[in-house]
Amino acid sequence: MKMQDAENFDFFDEKLAEIEDPELLDALSELSAESQLAIYMRFWENRSISEIARRLQVSWERADRILTTALLDLRRQIQRPLHDVLKGFAA
Repeated sequence: MKMQDAENFDFFDEKLAEIEDPELLDALSELSAESQLAIYMRFWENRSISEIARRLQVSWERADRILTTALLDLRRQIQRPLHDVLKGFAA
């Protein structure tokens, strides 16, 4: 990860505490900080891949790969359709 300041990810711990769905919380906690941030930005903040790439200081392609891999990991862990789980977070 190119981000030098790990504190950029600390705020996500507070957001995780707001999640009431234990299955989603467990699945998110298994992701890397970089993947958690990508999921947060996409579904909580409704950010574009380009915005995620800028925040993570990676290429657009790498940000897309991070998000895609994170979503695949979540799908493997959550027994319900992921769309149903995350739809309440989209702005």
